Amino acid sequence: MRDIAPNVVKWIDRMNSEDSKAGDYLANDDIPDSLLGLLKQQFIEFWPVQIDTLALNKRWIEENPKTRELPRMLGEHKYRIGRVTEKRVVRTFSQWKLQRVLDIYHGFSKEEKAVVDPLLHAIEGYEPMQTIVKKRVKRENNKLVVAGDNF
Repeated sequence: MRDIAPNVVKWIDRMNSEDSKAGDYLANDDIPDSLLGLLKQQFIEFWPVQIDTLALNKRWIEENPKTRELPRMLGEHKYRIGRVTEKRVVRTFSQWKLQRVLDIYHGFSKEEKAVVDPLLHAIEGYEPMQTIVKKRVKRENNKLVVAGDNF
């Protein structure tokens, strides 16, 4: 790893360091302006992949009403990063991770959303965070299964 990705190794070393030069958290949980572009790209490039995953999981659940356990993968779909379009495997587990983020956001009070929403608008994340997962999944005995009312 040190030969192939030396900067990644340096970053890992900084993250694991107890040295005060590794950096402190920013006051008031501020997000540096230098990260806003990266966060925006996450919503632009990553969110469509998540929406595809939700749709494919939903379709699989509806087409397999008597099967509770989801497969680890549901084929492939296209994604785009910048001007490049490629294929990737659709991993059902991604929905479980996305549900956790959405559940936290949707559980915020009106006051908490008033703090978070301006940032989401600035990084084109507000609309995506309004996503409602209609066919939920959960982890059970280290397996991904259809959640409660859906089964």
